[in-house]
Formats: sequence, structure tokens, C-alpha cells
Amino acid sequence: MKRLFYFLVGFCLMALLLPALSYSSTLTWDACTNATGYNIYFTDGENNYNYNNSNQTVCPDIDTTLNLPYGVEVTFHVTAYNLSGESGPSNTVTYTRAAYVPPENSLPPIVIVIPGPVTITIGQ
Repeated sequence: MKRLFYFLVGFCLMALLLPALSYSSTLTWDACTNATGYNIYFTDGENNYNYNNSNQTVCPDIDTTLNLPYGVEVTFHVTAYNLSGESGPSNTVTYTRAAYVPPENSLPPIVIVIPGPVTITIGQ
């Protein structure tokens, strides 16, 4: 039963999106059936961090919510959990917080395709 849960969670968490929001970005993913909540894990290559996002499938303004460093590439993945335990990690996505705040609408969105059916859009 536990393996089936992890298998289903893996499919539910296939999509991580980073759409543009003003001068910050939002991390979103697909909801997973029977999940009580979600954990966001991220690393800057030197340090590992985690953030409990309760039962929300969106983490708005990740720059300040997660206190991301300026100009450093950060890699994210998400897990779901319930009373049975925690799922395996979703696919990963990378993001770099701008070292400065550009004029509004000056940066075009960037589309990054991860192997498989997932497309991630990053924009400022």
C-alpha cells in the first residue's frame, strides 16, 4: 500500500512551475490525492533547506518567503506527506533570484523543458 502511495504521489508531483509575478516568482505543483501536506526542499549547492508548505500547492513570492540568496542558482523539489509517510521527491527545477530588480516587463519569460511531460516557465 505504501509503495502505491509513493507511486501515485510521484505522478502527482511531476509538474513544478515557476511563473512570473511582478518582481518575484511563485512555485506551484499539481495536488496529490490523499496528501496531508507538502514539503519544499531546496539547495544553493552548499546548503540544504526545507520549508513546510502546509496543504497548499503554491508557494507565492519564493524570493522572500524562502529567503533565497541573490544571484545564486537554487534547485527545488517537492514531496507530499500523509500519515503513511513522505513520498519520494518530485522532479527538480532550478531558479536564480535576480541580483537586481529590473524594470517591469524587461525580461522575457524563459521556458525550460525537463525530460518527460513537464514544462517549467521562469520569468521575472
